[in-house]
Amino acid sequence: MRLEKIFLDEIEINRIIKRMTYEIYEKNYDTEDIVLIGVNQRGYILAQRISNIARNHKNKNFSTGKVEVYFCNGIFDIQNSLLNLKIEINNKVVILITDVFLTGRISSAAISSIFFHGCPKVIQFATLISGGHRQFPLVPNFTGKNIPTTENQKVTLKLRETDNVECVILM
Repeated sequence: MRLEKIFLDEIEINRIIKRMTYEIYEKNYDTEDIVLIGVNQRGYILAQRISNIARNHKNKNFSTGKVEVYFCNGIFDIQNSLLNLKIEINNKVVILITDVFLTGRISSAAISSIFFHGCPKVIQFATLISGGHRQFPLVPNFTGKNIPTTENQKVTLKLRETDNVECVILM
């Protein structure tokens, strides 16, 4: 049986998201064409929250979209990954947003999916939680919180929109 530890609560998560928003804004303050793409459901929720904070606190509008990464028969299905965008990504700054970044497999597949659907000017990478054991040479440009983990540990983000509770759990 795995023991669960609440690593971050709702107040800490919201503070981290706000700080990440300011960091993204500072790095891209003079850029107009920015698209936030959330990876899977929780990454998309984070992208929407970052967009709302930027609009309310910095008067900066970020477009948002979502990429769903599918895992099928032991491999990621890039061609059928769903890129839910109503906007163009060609020649734009795309900021890929994930909830938890551990091995890099899902993020790598999301980047491949983005290039399958268009050619952004730049891809930056943001994650709320970074921990784990990289299997791909990816490093986030924006990291909310580093949580050192062992290979046996799992980090889970729960959000009010999907789980009716808001916390980061380390198992």
